[in-house]
This record gives sequence, C-alpha cells and structure tokens, in this order.
Amino acid sequence: MKRYVKFDNEGKAYQAPANKSTPNGTIWGYGTEQNEAQLLEDGWLVYTGVLPLSMLEYAGGQIIEHEPAPEEPDEPPTRFTKLEIRRCLRKHGLEETLDQLLAGNETFRKDWTDALNISVEDEMVQNALASGIITESLVEMIQAECTPFTGEA
Repeated sequence: MKRYVKFDNEGKAYQAPANKSTPNGTIWGYGTEQNEAQLLEDGWLVYTGVLPLSMLEYAGGQIIEHEPAPEEPDEPPTRFTKLEIRRCLRKHGLEETLDQLLAGNETFRKDWTDALNISVEDEMVQNALASGIITESLVEMIQAECTPFTGEA
C-alpha cells in the first residue's frame, strides 16, 4: 500500500489529504496513487511500509523506519496485602507454611500482625529468607502468582 508523506520542521510525518482545495476547485482523490505525479511535484514522498507515521523519520534524503523498542519486562511486584499472600499460598496448598511461620517465630508474627501490607523487600521477609524459614522460590512464587497490592481500594 502506497502512502504519500511529508515531514514538518520538527520531523513529524503526516500523510497527504484525501482531497485538496485549490483556487481552481477541489482535487478529489488527491492523496491517492492515481494522483501520484501531482503529489511528487508538490513535494510528497512515497512510503510503502506499514509502520505508523509516528515511527518514521526523514534523514539523508530518505524515509527511515524506527521499529518500536522491545518492551522491558516488568519488575516483579514487591508489595502484597496479607490476604493476597494467604490466598496465594492456600491456592498452592502452602497455607500451613504461613501458619507455621506465624506460630514459630515471635518476631515475624508481631511484624506480620502490625503490617498493613507486606513488601518482599522488608526486613521481616529478608530475615525469614536469611534464616531459611521461607525460601526464595516461595517468594518468587508469590510474586508470580499473587495480585500485587497497589494501595487502591
């Protein structure tokens, strides 16, 4: 598919209009291939690619296509509500791990009780990881499976 484009002073591409008004009347189908000679005479360039105009640039006398940059993978979420964590563990048959942790570690239980939400980067979780009470794979599973806490109701 041919498109006819021009670039403004800021480098933004725009496409030839379908119709053009002139002092002698309207040129119907102005931006079509049937009117290519007039378009080229008027300074329009032929573009046969499929990218949106926002991904085009004009340099060195030619149209340059800019492919979109690959999306960076999102960082795993780090904050969860206590309910989200419990439900995630329950879903995987691991709820008793949390109950054992709460029953067997007084500091963890107190911090868990006082916390409104849990960050995997928090000292409480990091201490539990360091002591082997919970594993890195368990934290990774929670990050992959749980809906993260966003702070919104």
